[in-house]
Amino acid sequence: MKKSNSTDSRIYFSNGFFSNHIWVLAMFVFFAPMLAYGQTIERADDFKKEIKPTPSKPIGPAQLCADPNAFLFMSKSLTGTNLDVSLTGRVCNGGKADYNAPPFSRLKAVYYLYTRYPTKPDVQVPLENIFEKDIPNLQAGQCTNVATTHRLSAVAQLGVNPNLRDTIQVSKKFALKIENVSGEALTSQENCTQKNDVSETPEIIYMELWKFSK
Repeated sequence: MKKSNSTDSRIYFSNGFFSNHIWVLAMFVFFAPMLAYGQTIERADDFKKEIKPTPSKPIGPAQLCADPNAFLFMSKSLTGTNLDVSLTGRVCNGGKADYNAPPFSRLKAVYYLYTRYPTKPDVQVPLENIFEKDIPNLQAGQCTNVATTHRLSAVAQLGVNPNLRDTIQVSKKFALKIENVSGEALTSQENCTQKNDVSETPEIIYMELWKFSK
């Protein structure tokens, strides 16, 4: 009987020991996610407290200014050795203020012709002013047309042909530029953006009759 009691005591102790551990493990598994979730919320709240919104700088009123823009379109027609170039330009006020002279400066639209000889860089041709016109007052968003034609003579062939005798390759380009009549630079109120004051055509490349050209 003593042996039996001793064995029962060991079995009871063993069962109780394992039962206690299983209960503790179950409680840990149940409460651990809740504790972790609470810590996550607390850390997230602390992180939000650390992030402070950057105060925005006050934006002042936008400057109302005029903005003359140049646009240029070209078409050409070859008849014999004459190349007639039609230039259709437009000058628009892209700003939010009207352009009135006075108080603003008087404007003019000027057509320029650039000439270069790629195979003879030593030949320098001065910039040509081929046409100009005064620009009237322009309300915001208003445009005016500036059109002209120009004839290029001694044209043997359009494009490049180095085997063509008695010719030389020439390149010409037209530009429409908005300028102050007085020659002075425009103020920031008269002209918001200076980079759109000039519009250029693509280069016209052709073979020129060299011995008959000017």
